Amino acid sequence: MDNDSVSGIRLGPNGPPIHSLMFADDLIICGKADPTEVATIKNILQNFCRVSGQTPNWNKSSILFSKTVSNSLKLQLKSFFPVPDLQPNTIHLGHPLIINQADRIQAYDFIYHKFKNKLTTLEANKLNHAGRLAYIQSVFASIPIYYMAHVLLKKNFLQKLLLFLGISGGQEYKKRMLHNLCI
Repeated sequence: MDNDSVSGIRLGPNGPPIHSLMFADDLIICGKADPTEVATIKNILQNFCRVSGQTPNWNKSSILFSKTVSNSLKLQLKSFFPVPDLQPNTIHLGHPLIINQADRIQAYDFIYHKFKNKLTTLEANKLNHAGRLAYIQSVFASIPIYYMAHVLLKKNFLQKLLLFLGISGGQEYKKRMLHNLCI
């Protein structure tokens, strides 16, 4: 990275390059679809494995290419890392890894279903208003905070949650609730 041998990826025109993401013993390596850069990444990974004594589990590994990468280049690059393509419906630690920009509602459905699984309609009907609000806080606290911190929740989605819990009130109340949940 110091000598610009690995370019990483940028999530926006002015964003910093992302070379790798780590969580516990999981690693995502990002780079340009270029044989020289992929060879460099492989060399870095091999050196890391030699020094640390750790080895990748290639059976749990996969690769994701940009839509602009040709099939012939994909095959060439996969000779460095012979792993399957990452499937669009891959779930890791309970979260979808890929959310298509055109299908962002999938992110909301994922959170909604996690929320709904924690509270059945029958249970929601037994709670008073204060109990429902307390339950919202506790359920949201138990849903992975990292995921929710990086997904902008739409008002329609939050209204769906409120309706599920049977929380109602005037328009001003709904606006206050939505504002508080969006913060």
